[in-house]
Amino acid sequence: MWRFRTCASGVLDRFARSARQAGALEAKGGRATVAENLQEVVGALLDSLPPAVVGLAMTRPAAASHTREGLQSGVPAFDAIQQHVTAYLQAEQHASRIPAGSDAATIALALVGTTHHLLVTRDPAQPTGTAATAQRLLAVLLPC
Repeated sequence: MWRFRTCASGVLDRFARSARQAGALEAKGGRATVAENLQEVVGALLDSLPPAVVGLAMTRPAAASHTREGLQSGVPAFDAIQQHVTAYLQAEQHASRIPAGSDAATIALALVGTTHHLLVTRDPAQPTGTAATAQRLLAVLLPC
């Protein structure tokens, strides 16, 4: 049982790290491209945990319970990442680096939601191709 708690603690720690990294996005406004800045966050999240660990954290009752408790106690996770991405995209709108009519909140939701989906559905036996996946996703989501 302690192994599953350790697994869940590792997952929560990685979520918190990813949320902190997403929080640093606003400071990157105006630097590199918007896609490059977002790709860094998406890539870090996808590479943060091996698929087998994510699978354990979701499917083992003790690990799932510990993960749920951590999230309920306020450990930052995907909702915090989404809020940071939204704020970053809004800042880039104000800087005219993405069109003013872009729906930053919807782009952030689609990006973070798809990243979450990819994180939890990856096949442990298959290479992830994280950079290519993130590039394709961002090419579809970001307005020209």
